[in-house]
Amino acid sequence: MLPFSASSSESPRRVSPGQLQALLSGYQQDLLTGLVYLTSARSKQEAVVLFYVNGQLLCLYQRQADGYIRHESQARNAVLPKHDVDLQFFRVETHFIRPMQGIFENAKSEAAKTIATPSVPEKIQELEKSPEPLLAHFRWPGADGFSLIPGNGLTSRQFMFWSQDQVSSIPNFARWPEPECALTTYRGNAESRAWRENYLVLGFDFLYENIFKRYDELVGANMVARLEEQLNAISRMQGWQIGFYGHRLQDTHFFSSLSDMRIAYRTLLMAGQRHISGVVGEKLFDQSVALAAGSLPSVLRAALQSENVLSSQTRP
Repeated sequence: MLPFSASSSESPRRVSPGQLQALLSGYQQDLLTGLVYLTSARSKQEAVVLFYVNGQLLCLYQRQADGYIRHESQARNAVLPKHDVDLQFFRVETHFIRPMQGIFENAKSEAAKTIATPSVPEKIQELEKSPEPLLAHFRWPGADGFSLIPGNGLTSRQFMFWSQDQVSSIPNFARWPEPECALTTYRGNAESRAWRENYLVLGFDFLYENIFKRYDELVGANMVARLEEQLNAISRMQGWQIGFYGHRLQDTHFFSSLSDMRIAYRTLLMAGQRHISGVVGEKLFDQSVALAAGSLPSVLRAALQSENVLSSQTRP
């Protein structure tokens, strides 16, 4: 079973291999974003999870005895069951696809704890003191809430709330009418591609936010707005679904490889370097980057460093 509550808009339905192929084609044509959960009609222990973004299959996860194993989209036909399955589709906010993937990729989960619904916001603030990032899952009988926690005292920004009636990125968890929920936390590692991508997104977001703040202190909001416009123009030209709005990163682009993601982030950082250095000098820019990187949780800083996002040259 998936570790979710009543978050699907549809009940499981039995489909044949032919019907399954037709439904998956329909998801592609309808440009749907979410996950498809398949369980074998022969055994509930046999399961496959497919992640879709705008109708494109991102990857698959196949249940094994000790967890799930990731397969890339090219392996779809080899991985899909060759007999009848029970199918459910779960709609997911695009920005929360990567955190959801983290549940299936080598994540270490802690035993669920029961907490009162009104205390959920305070619990998130408590978890934000963690030295490392984690994913918090609040599970009610009729809904699910998720928060990607950056750690090291940084404020959480990525949320998703699920119920049978809605999917939302607004964290109104405390308003849910059920009095208690079960909290499970997931911690990843750098060996997992999904967690490495999450670390890069979080790290780059807070890195650039601090660079923007320092630049604002030096030259004012108008110049910061010009820098954001320049970075967003570069992103649009490249066809990336990446942008900066109000000093914050919004990344809903899914690259075919970590190398491509690293190149995109490095390109945007170098563009900022050229712009800021031309106004206040390279030394002040380097100081801003060093201070911003130093404020990050060690895992996020290590992710940026290991992918050479912070280096003076991109990796060949």
